[in-house]
Amino acid sequence: MVANGVGHLSEAAFHHPEMLVTYSLVTVALQTHSANGLTEKDFELAAKIEEFLMWQPGKASGTLEGVPDNPSFKYLEYD
Repeated sequence: MVANGVGHLSEAAFHHPEMLVTYSLVTVALQTHSANGLTEKDFELAAKIEEFLMWQPGKASGTLEGVPDNPSFKYLEYD
């Protein structure tokens, strides 16, 4: 789910990161190849990815409760 979400954001932005997907980890590496380094595009997409992944319905206002506080339902670790 994480890889698909990042893929959707990247495709919509037309700015594509390198992604490594393993059993329990997704690594996203951003850089602007034409600039051979980091640009504002990378930071902007990173912020959007972080906003998407760190959203926790149980901590936001609204009626969505979020995932129950039970390890068997968790698929993301929040810092």
